[in-house]
Amino acid sequence: MKRLKTMEVIINALYTYPVKSCGGLEVNSTELMNTGAPGDREWMVIDAKGVFISQRKYPRMACIYPVSTTDGVLLELRNDNQVLGRTTKPLQATAQPVTTKVWADTAEAFLADDETNQWITEAIGAAEPLRLVRFRDGTRSPGQPDRFGTHSTMFADAAPYLIANTDSLTALNAKLAEQDCSPVNMRHFRPNIVVTGVDAFAEHHYSSLRHPVTGARLALVDHCQRCSIITVDPARGERLANAVPFKTLAELNSMPGKPKAPAFGVNAILEEHSVAAVTRISVGETWLLE
Repeated sequence: MKRLKTMEVIINALYTYPVKSCGGLEVNSTELMNTGAPGDREWMVIDAKGVFISQRKYPRMACIYPVSTTDGVLLELRNDNQVLGRTTKPLQATAQPVTTKVWADTAEAFLADDETNQWITEAIGAAEPLRLVRFRDGTRSPGQPDRFGTHSTMFADAAPYLIANTDSLTALNAKLAEQDCSPVNMRHFRPNIVVTGVDAFAEHHYSSLRHPVTGARLALVDHCQRCSIITVDPARGERLANAVPFKTLAELNSMPGKPKAPAFGVNAILEEHSVAAVTRISVGETWLLE
Protein backbone atom coordinates (compact mmCIF):
# COMPACT_ATOMS: atom_id res chain seq x y z
CA MET A 1 0.00 0.00 0.00
CA LYS A 2 1.28 3.45 -0.92
CA ARG A 3 2.15 5.60 2.10
CA LEU A 4 1.93 9.38 2.06
CA LYS A 5 3.50 12.00 4.27
CA THR A 6 1.82 12.89 7.55
CA MET A 7 -1.04 15.32 6.97
CA GLU A 8 -2.92 17.59 9.33
CA VAL A 9 -6.67 17.22 8.93
CA ILE A 10 -9.58 18.97 10.60
CA ILE A 11 -12.49 17.08 12.11
CA ASN A 12 -15.32 18.37 9.95
CA ALA A 13 -18.31 16.45 11.37
CA LEU A 14 -19.22 13.66 13.79
CA TYR A 15 -22.22 11.34 13.66
CA THR A 16 -23.71 8.59 15.76
CA TYR A 17 -26.53 6.27 14.72
CA PRO A 18 -28.57 5.28 17.77
CA VAL A 19 -30.81 3.04 15.65
CA LYS A 20 -29.04 0.81 13.14
CA SER A 21 -29.83 1.82 9.53
CA CYS A 22 -31.88 4.86 10.57
CA GLY A 23 -30.87 8.51 10.32
CA GLY A 24 -27.80 9.82 12.12
CA LEU A 25 -27.41 12.24 15.01
CA GLU A 26 -24.83 14.95 14.30
CA VAL A 27 -22.82 15.89 17.40
CA ASN A 28 -20.09 18.40 18.15
CA SER A 29 -18.07 16.09 20.39
CA THR A 30 -18.11 12.48 21.50
CA GLU A 31 -16.15 10.04 23.59
CA LEU A 32 -14.10 7.44 21.73
CA MET A 33 -14.27 3.89 23.08
CA ASN A 34 -13.00 0.62 21.65
CA THR A 35 -16.63 -0.39 21.15
CA GLY A 36 -17.39 2.81 19.22
CA ALA A 37 -19.05 6.09 20.16
CA PRO A 38 -21.46 5.89 23.13
CA GLY A 39 -24.92 4.84 22.02
CA ASP A 40 -23.90 4.17 18.43
CA ARG A 41 -26.15 1.45 16.95
CA GLU A 42 -27.46 0.59 20.39
CA TRP A 43 -30.93 -0.03 18.92
CA MET A 44 -32.02 -2.06 15.92
CA VAL A 45 -35.22 -2.91 14.05
CA ILE A 46 -36.04 -6.59 13.58
CA ASP A 47 -38.77 -8.61 11.91
CA ALA A 48 -40.95 -11.28 13.52
CA LYS A 49 -38.12 -13.83 13.21
CA GLY A 50 -35.60 -11.58 14.96
CA VAL A 51 -33.64 -10.80 11.79
CA PHE A 52 -32.39 -7.23 11.47
CA ILE A 53 -33.81 -5.06 8.72
CA SER A 54 -32.17 -2.15 6.94
CA GLN A 55 -32.61 0.41 4.21
CA ARG A 56 -31.87 -2.32 1.68
CA LYS A 57 -35.44 -3.52 2.22
CA TYR A 58 -37.04 -0.39 3.66
CA PRO A 59 -35.42 2.81 2.31
CA ARG A 60 -37.86 4.86 4.41
CA MET A 61 -35.77 3.98 7.48
CA ALA A 62 -33.44 6.78 6.36
CA CYS A 63 -36.16 9.27 7.34
CA ILE A 64 -36.33 8.13 10.98
CA TYR A 65 -34.06 10.33 13.05
CA PRO A 66 -33.13 10.32 16.74
CA VAL A 67 -33.78 13.51 18.68
CA SER A 68 -31.96 14.05 21.97
CA THR A 69 -34.08 15.45 24.80
CA THR A 70 -33.58 15.93 28.52
CA ASP A 71 -35.42 12.65 29.08
CA GLY A 72 -33.54 10.54 26.54
CA VAL A 73 -33.86 9.94 22.81
CA LEU A 74 -37.10 10.26 20.84
CA LEU A 75 -37.61 9.25 17.21
CA GLU A 76 -38.94 11.52 14.46
CA LEU A 77 -40.16 10.66 10.98
CA ARG A 78 -39.01 13.39 8.59
CA ASN A 79 -39.38 13.98 4.86
CA ASP A 80 -37.30 16.82 3.39
CA ASN A 81 -36.86 18.08 6.96
CA GLN A 82 -40.62 18.23 7.54
CA VAL A 83 -41.55 16.36 10.72
CA LEU A 84 -44.33 13.89 9.95
CA GLY A 85 -44.48 12.06 13.28
CA ARG A 86 -42.77 11.53 16.60
CA THR A 87 -42.71 8.92 19.32
CA THR A 88 -44.48 10.01 22.47
CA LYS A 89 -41.84 8.85 24.94
CA PRO A 90 -38.09 8.28 25.01
CA LEU A 91 -36.74 4.96 23.82
CA GLN A 92 -37.02 2.32 26.49
CA ALA A 93 -36.79 -1.44 26.54
CA THR A 94 -38.65 -4.00 28.60
CA ALA A 95 -37.07 -6.83 30.56
CA GLN A 96 -38.12 -9.34 27.92
CA PRO A 97 -34.94 -10.69 26.23
CA VAL A 98 -34.88 -11.86 22.62
CA THR A 99 -32.22 -13.32 20.35
CA THR A 100 -31.63 -11.32 17.18
CA LYS A 101 -29.71 -12.10 14.02
CA VAL A 102 -27.29 -9.80 12.20
CA TRP A 103 -26.13 -11.58 9.05
CA ALA A 104 -24.60 -14.86 10.30
CA ASP A 105 -24.19 -13.65 13.90
CA THR A 106 -26.64 -13.56 16.79
CA ALA A 107 -26.97 -10.91 19.47
CA GLU A 108 -29.01 -10.66 22.66
CA ALA A 109 -31.41 -7.74 23.04
CA PHE A 110 -34.40 -6.36 24.90
CA LEU A 111 -37.69 -5.43 23.23
CA ALA A 112 -39.09 -1.91 23.14
CA ASP A 113 -42.65 -1.32 24.31
CA ASP A 114 -45.62 -2.20 22.11
CA GLU A 115 -46.52 1.44 21.40
CA THR A 116 -43.05 2.23 20.06
CA ASN A 117 -43.00 -0.97 18.00
CA GLN A 118 -46.31 -0.06 16.43
CA TRP A 119 -45.08 3.48 15.72
CA ILE A 120 -41.90 2.33 13.98
CA THR A 121 -43.79 -0.26 11.91
CA GLU A 122 -46.12 2.45 10.62
CA ALA A 123 -43.34 5.03 10.17
CA ILE A 124 -41.31 2.63 8.03
CA GLY A 125 -44.43 1.69 6.09
CA ALA A 126 -43.96 -2.03 6.63
CA ALA A 127 -46.71 -4.54 5.90
CA GLU A 128 -45.18 -6.89 8.47
CA PRO A 129 -44.99 -6.17 12.21
CA LEU A 130 -41.56 -4.82 13.17
CA ARG A 131 -39.95 -4.52 16.58
CA LEU A 132 -37.34 -2.21 18.02
CA VAL A 133 -34.73 -3.80 20.27
CA ARG A 134 -31.93 -2.53 22.48
CA PHE A 135 -28.58 -4.28 22.74
CA ARG A 136 -28.13 -6.30 25.91
CA ASP A 137 -25.06 -5.00 27.74
CA GLY A 138 -22.42 -7.52 28.64
CA THR A 139 -23.26 -9.87 25.77
CA ARG A 140 -21.39 -10.56 22.56
CA SER A 141 -21.72 -8.13 19.66
CA PRO A 142 -21.92 -9.25 16.05
CA GLY A 143 -18.82 -8.40 14.07
CA GLN A 144 -15.70 -9.55 12.27
CA PRO A 145 -12.97 -10.25 14.85
CA ASP A 146 -10.53 -11.35 12.16
CA ARG A 147 -10.59 -7.80 10.76
CA PHE A 148 -11.46 -5.58 13.70
CA GLY A 149 -10.56 -7.51 16.84
CA THR A 150 -13.02 -8.61 19.48
CA HIS A 151 -14.52 -5.18 20.04
CA SER A 152 -17.53 -4.07 18.08
CA THR A 153 -20.20 -1.42 18.28
CA MET A 154 -23.27 -3.11 19.69
CA PHE A 155 -25.31 -3.94 16.55
CA ALA A 156 -22.68 -2.88 14.00
CA ASP A 157 -21.85 -5.56 11.48
CA ALA A 158 -18.43 -4.12 10.62
CA ALA A 159 -15.96 -1.79 12.36
CA PRO A 160 -16.70 0.42 15.38
CA TYR A 161 -15.81 3.54 13.34
CA LEU A 162 -16.12 4.70 9.75
CA ILE A 163 -13.96 7.65 8.71
CA ALA A 164 -14.75 9.65 5.56
CA ASN A 165 -13.09 12.53 3.72
CA THR A 166 -14.89 15.65 2.40
CA ASP A 167 -12.57 15.88 -0.61
CA SER A 168 -13.57 12.35 -1.65
CA LEU A 169 -17.20 13.48 -1.64
CA THR A 170 -16.28 16.56 -3.68
CA ALA A 171 -14.50 14.39 -6.27
CA LEU A 172 -17.49 12.04 -6.48
CA ASN A 173 -19.91 14.93 -7.00
CA ALA A 174 -17.69 16.38 -9.71
CA LYS A 175 -17.84 13.03 -11.53
CA LEU A 176 -21.61 12.86 -11.06
CA ALA A 177 -21.92 16.37 -12.53
CA GLU A 178 -20.00 15.22 -15.61
CA GLN A 179 -22.62 12.49 -16.02
CA ASP A 180 -25.52 14.95 -15.53
CA CYS A 181 -26.43 13.29 -12.22
CA SER A 182 -27.53 15.07 -9.06
CA PRO A 183 -24.98 15.45 -6.26
CA VAL A 184 -25.05 13.38 -3.08
CA ASN A 185 -24.11 14.37 0.45
CA MET A 186 -22.13 12.81 3.27
CA ARG A 187 -25.26 11.36 4.89
CA HIS A 188 -25.51 8.87 2.02
CA PHE A 189 -22.36 7.19 3.40
CA ARG A 190 -23.18 7.14 7.12
CA PRO A 191 -19.72 7.96 8.53
CA ASN A 192 -18.90 8.45 12.21
CA ILE A 193 -15.97 10.81 11.65
CA VAL A 194 -15.55 13.20 8.72
CA VAL A 195 -12.19 14.84 8.05
CA THR A 196 -11.14 17.58 5.67
CA GLY A 197 -7.72 18.70 4.44
CA VAL A 198 -6.44 15.71 2.45
CA ASP A 199 -6.74 14.82 -1.23
CA ALA A 200 -9.67 12.78 -2.48
CA PHE A 201 -9.42 9.10 -1.53
CA ALA A 202 -5.94 9.58 -0.03
CA GLU A 203 -7.39 8.33 3.26
CA HIS A 204 -7.04 4.79 1.92
CA HIS A 205 -3.24 5.13 1.94
CA TYR A 206 -2.76 6.03 5.61
CA SER A 207 -2.52 3.67 8.55
CA SER A 208 -3.84 5.80 11.41
CA LEU A 209 -5.58 8.99 12.55
CA ARG A 210 -3.81 10.35 15.65
CA HIS A 211 -4.44 13.23 18.04
CA PRO A 212 -1.23 15.29 18.13
CA VAL A 213 -1.42 16.02 21.87
CA THR A 214 -3.07 13.07 23.60
CA GLY A 215 -1.66 10.45 21.25
CA ALA A 216 -5.07 8.80 20.91
CA ARG A 217 -4.94 6.77 17.72
CA LEU A 218 -7.54 5.26 15.43
CA ALA A 219 -6.07 2.50 13.29
CA LEU A 220 -7.31 2.63 9.70
CA VAL A 221 -7.95 -1.02 8.94
CA ASP A 222 -9.25 -1.21 5.38
CA HIS A 223 -11.44 0.25 2.65
CA CYS A 224 -15.17 0.30 3.32
CA GLN A 225 -16.99 -1.51 0.53
CA ARG A 226 -20.32 0.14 -0.08
CA CYS A 227 -23.69 -1.51 -0.68
CA SER A 228 -26.96 -0.33 -2.20
CA ILE A 229 -27.79 1.79 0.86
CA ILE A 230 -25.70 4.62 -0.64
CA THR A 231 -28.34 4.88 -3.40
CA VAL A 232 -31.02 5.89 -0.87
CA ASP A 233 -31.82 9.59 -0.66
CA PRO A 234 -31.52 10.26 3.10
CA ALA A 235 -33.87 13.24 2.91
CA ARG A 236 -36.76 11.37 1.26
CA GLY A 237 -36.15 7.70 1.99
CA GLU A 238 -36.34 6.79 -1.68
CA ARG A 239 -33.87 5.09 -4.01
CA LEU A 240 -32.19 7.40 -6.51
CA ALA A 241 -32.64 6.63 -10.20
CA ASN A 242 -29.94 4.77 -12.13
CA ALA A 243 -28.24 3.49 -8.95
CA VAL A 244 -26.68 6.91 -8.24
CA PRO A 245 -23.96 7.08 -6.95
CA PHE A 246 -23.09 3.34 -6.86
CA LYS A 247 -21.83 2.87 -10.42
CA THR A 248 -20.05 6.21 -10.58
CA LEU A 249 -18.26 5.61 -7.29
CA ALA A 250 -17.13 2.17 -8.48
CA GLU A 251 -15.65 3.79 -11.59
CA LEU A 252 -13.91 6.45 -9.54
CA ASN A 253 -12.77 4.50 -6.47
CA SER A 254 -13.25 0.76 -6.30
CA MET A 255 -12.25 -1.89 -3.80
CA PRO A 256 -8.79 -3.38 -4.36
CA GLY A 257 -9.16 -6.17 -6.90
CA LYS A 258 -12.93 -5.55 -7.27
CA PRO A 259 -13.48 -3.00 -10.05
CA LYS A 260 -17.28 -3.15 -9.78
CA ALA A 261 -17.38 -2.73 -5.99
CA PRO A 262 -17.35 0.92 -4.84
CA ALA A 263 -15.29 2.02 -1.84
CA PHE A 264 -15.89 5.10 0.27
CA GLY A 265 -14.38 5.76 3.67
CA VAL A 266 -12.12 3.69 5.90
CA ASN A 267 -13.06 1.18 8.59
CA ALA A 268 -11.28 2.05 11.83
CA ILE A 269 -10.74 0.85 15.40
CA LEU A 270 -9.42 2.61 18.49
CA GLU A 271 -6.00 1.21 19.32
CA GLU A 272 -5.73 -0.51 22.69
CA HIS A 273 -3.25 1.94 24.22
CA SER A 274 -5.76 4.75 23.60
CA VAL A 275 -8.42 3.10 25.77
CA ALA A 276 -6.60 3.63 29.08
CA ALA A 277 -7.91 7.17 29.52
CA VAL A 278 -11.11 8.90 28.47
CA THR A 279 -10.61 9.98 24.87
CA ARG A 280 -12.76 12.55 23.14
CA ILE A 281 -12.95 13.88 19.63
CA SER A 282 -14.51 17.22 18.70
CA VAL A 283 -15.46 19.08 15.55
CA GLY A 284 -12.80 21.65 14.63
CA GLU A 285 -9.89 19.75 16.18
CA THR A 286 -6.70 19.05 14.26
CA TRP A 287 -5.68 15.38 14.00
CA LEU A 288 -2.87 13.74 12.03
CA LEU A 289 -3.20 11.22 9.23
CA GLU A 290 -0.09 9.04 9.38
